[in-house]
Amino acid sequence: MTKLLTDQDYLEGGMMLLFHQNNPVGVIRGADDEYENSPIMNIGPVAIIPEYQGLGLGRSLLRASLRLAKEKGYKRTILSVNGENERAQDLYIKEGFKQVEAVACYHYFL
Repeated sequence: MTKLLTDQDYLEGGMMLLFHQNNPVGVIRGADDEYENSPIMNIGPVAIIPEYQGLGLGRSLLRASLRLAKEKGYKRTILSVNGENERAQDLYIKEGFKQVEAVACYHYFL
C-alpha cells in the first residue's frame, strides 16, 4: 500500500479504500499516466476481496474513480485486466470501456 501511495505517478485522491465494519474489503487506484501522447488516468489495481464480490462494490469503486478522473480534468482513462477475468471484463464493458489492446503473457519454469 505504501508503494502505491508514494509512486511517482501518485494522483492526489486517486487511492480509494472500501470498508465494511472497519475492515478493508476493496481498493481502487487512479494514477497519472500517458497513453497515445495524451494525459490519462490509469486505473488499477481494482480489487474486492472474494466474499464481497458480486455485490456491486467494484462497480461503485470504478464509478467513483471515473468521477475523480473527470474532476481532475482527464478526458480518458485506461485500465488493464487479466484476460481470464471474465467478470471484470464484463463489468468494464457494461461501464462503457472499449478494448484497445490485447497482451500475451508468458511464463518460464526454472
